[in-house]
Amino acid sequence: MHEALDLKIVSDLPDKRIRAAALAAANRSLPDLRVVTNALSNYTSKFCIGTSPICVLPVLYVNLDPRMIPTPQAMELMIHHATRPSYIDAAQLSLKALHHFTDLRIYPETVDACPDLWARVWPWMQFFDTYWEYIPGFLPSEYGMTRLIHCFVVAKFQRSDPVREISAVLPGLHLIFSRAWITLVLDPSSDQTKLFLQTFYLVPNACVNIETRHIFDQILEGADGSFERLAAAVLKQFSIILTSANPEERVMATLNNAASLLTIPAELEEKWLSILLKQGIIATLVCALERVFAVKHFDSLHNGIAGQLVKYLTMCLTMPPGYPWIAQSLRAGLLRCIIAWAARDTEYTSFLINLLGPSASFDIPGTSSSMQQLPSGILPLALVSRSVIIETRKALVEAEKMADDPRFKASAFVGEWKKFVRITNERGAILDKWEAAGRPSFLACDNISCGKIEQKLEFKRCAGCLSMNYCSEDCQSADWSDGHRTECDQLRAANIQYPELLETRERSFMRALIHHDYRNQLVSLSGREVLTFRQYPSLSDLDSIHSYIVIFDYTHHCGVVTHLLFPNELHAVEGKLVAELMVRVRRLARSGGRMRLHMMDVVEGRETKYRLFPLRVEKSDFYDGLIRIARALPFVSETPEEAAHDENRIRALVARTGQLITMH
Repeated sequence: MHEALDLKIVSDLPDKRIRAAALAAANRSLPDLRVVTNALSNYTSKFCIGTSPICVLPVLYVNLDPRMIPTPQAMELMIHHATRPSYIDAAQLSLKALHHFTDLRIYPETVDACPDLWARVWPWMQFFDTYWEYIPGFLPSEYGMTRLIHCFVVAKFQRSDPVREISAVLPGLHLIFSRAWITLVLDPSSDQTKLFLQTFYLVPNACVNIETRHIFDQILEGADGSFERLAAAVLKQFSIILTSANPEERVMATLNNAASLLTIPAELEEKWLSILLKQGIIATLVCALERVFAVKHFDSLHNGIAGQLVKYLTMCLTMPPGYPWIAQSLRAGLLRCIIAWAARDTEYTSFLINLLGPSASFDIPGTSSSMQQLPSGILPLALVSRSVIIETRKALVEAEKMADDPRFKASAFVGEWKKFVRITNERGAILDKWEAAGRPSFLACDNISCGKIEQKLEFKRCAGCLSMNYCSEDCQSADWSDGHRTECDQLRAANIQYPELLETRERSFMRALIHHDYRNQLVSLSGREVLTFRQYPSLSDLDSIHSYIVIFDYTHHCGVVTHLLFPNELHAVEGKLVAELMVRVRRLARSGGRMRLHMMDVVEGRETKYRLFPLRVEKSDFYDGLIRIARALPFVSETPEEAAHDENRIRALVARTGQLITMH
């Protein structure tokens, strides 16, 4: 036992009344203990001079004897008789007094006594946390504040290295801290002016080793087992910090602790991320980054906090489908953060550069293996999304002014920035044209024998699969007989198993984008198709002319690249696309050259995904012309003469058939 806990030092109290009360309290006198604890809570120089607060510590130690803790059988009798022994009140008073004691400036001199005190404090904390609501005369409504006081005592005890080592792995402690913290921040009646300081002590103890499963389970139990409630508490904690007017040093220390609340066991990351995203974590992370970048004197602490936040933000932005989260981040000020951090040129700047390119994979240290490989160029790769383009253009108005900063212009980041601005302007022009035209949306009748192309409103969708569209009941009936009878169930099952994550307007713009790029690259793309016909002569037969797919690849941050693939060359095709592709391929031969398979290859979150947008035309004239060009070759193949011959013939064909109605 530490010497500061020896009852002999009680006689050193200078005040006779307090000394007498302390000696009586050491002999289990509850009224005298109240006198001592009240005096301690109302500490004045008259009561204690010099080191005298230490002299009451043995009294508290005695009244926290864990041997006095009632057994379960004793608790049953206590509840039955509706009485409680005085030693329970004495223990509760002593814990409360310890809270006041640890606030006194004399406390640091007794840190060495903490391990001995801890051996008594913790058993009583567990007892009260388990039985408070059953103890006769104790109101359940009072335990919230009581638990908070107990946690503050433990938090102060963390100054002792032995206590810190013991408590870090102690079963049940994280549960008590978690419940105290979550109840406090989510209670609308909590004093908002005190929340910052209160959580300053709670959060570090609640979240230590949170990435360990058994500890996280305790923290989750403190949220009543609800991921949603825990996420709400995390976001509230960030809000408390980011709106605080406390000294910057304390704000950053608390922000550092709050950031660790985001890292949980790897096997739960997907679920945790999805819930945080639904509750608005993106704007919170960007706001936190801005707060960090506003610090004038940037040191290793700020660098580490920013790195932690950027890594987690990147994980959020790459949760499929990605586009909604990226749009939110841009709206919240991500581009401002990128420029501000790039200008600082810290060791974590590379993470920000990777948000814009180059197109490769990069590792995020300290994350689970499932999250480590993330696509770089996240922002330009998302410029196939209508919402991302809109938010990027808005954000660039301010960001371009910030980009004039000489420090930013001198950074390694400026090259990727210019590419990003260029592609944003290009996609923005396509979006403007589409919007100005009234966001036209066309469909082609999926009765291939008909193939009529009209505005979307003129069609009715199959009620079974919700995938096929028809201009009339006759066409639907004819297609049912031609094979949709068996296709319908396959498509419906795929749609249920793989629900669409993108909004209708997002998919509509993707159709407009691929159609624009198709028209823009028509000559060069047609030249490659002609070469393919020559290389594989059987492709020009009527029954197989369309058995290849044109891929519009948007997975390069510099723009779109097109190439031709056979269906069996596709990689990582999900079940929904497999079903749809099989249906479309079966219809190709029957289309008579009025249908082609075009697909977008896009990055949605951290996944590369194919999206099928079949090209439909009212007549087969253009593709018939390509076949004729392929078969009539007066030059040696694979020579400049061949390329010039094909290009001239294709341009003439485009001019002759330019009025044909086409749609994706």
